[in-house]
Amino acid sequence: MRALMTATLCTLALFAPQTQAAPMLWRVNAAQSVISFDYAANDIPASGAFTQVSGEGRFDPDNLAATRLELLIDVGSLDLGDPIESAFALSAEWFDAANHPVARYRLAALTALGDGRFEALGDLTIKGRLKVLRTPITLAISDDRATASGELAFDRRDFDVGAGPSSLFISVGNAVSVRFTLVAEAARLGNAL
Repeated sequence: MRALMTATLCTLALFAPQTQAAPMLWRVNAAQSVISFDYAANDIPASGAFTQVSGEGRFDPDNLAATRLELLIDVGSLDLGDPIESAFALSAEWFDAANHPVARYRLAALTALGDGRFEALGDLTIKGRLKVLRTPITLAISDDRATASGELAFDRRDFDVGAGPSSLFISVGNAVSVRFTLVAEAARLGNAL
């Protein structure tokens, strides 16, 4: 009887429909991720960072069209290295953190360039203004950990950052260069995104 039961279970398993694994969901590890930027203030090079970033995405190297990513950047986490300068940059004329507490990035498309390099096309929204950006990135995946890094540049005026009378007292360059390293950890959760 035991042999018949074993044979029956093996046969059922052999002919059972094969189900695909749920898509891999990646969650940003905020403690290990960095978004920093360079700018000029009164013609002096300066830098800053956003210390709180969260988000999640889905990546399938065999189906890049299904790749998704959404990043949320806590504008209030801005750190310019000086608490007074940071507070000033969060004011209405600059990042307007009171009315726009989150900057958002949504990936629209990802193109493989080879050797772990990709071009990301995505929407960046800061202070309620959206801009489409193309960004070269490097992606490395090892087991349940992914690291994406890259650089991009844009004009801060595209997002209405630094508009207003305070610009009469401080000269901030229009060009902003952003560097990022995002570390994400994997979790199987089905079609979450």
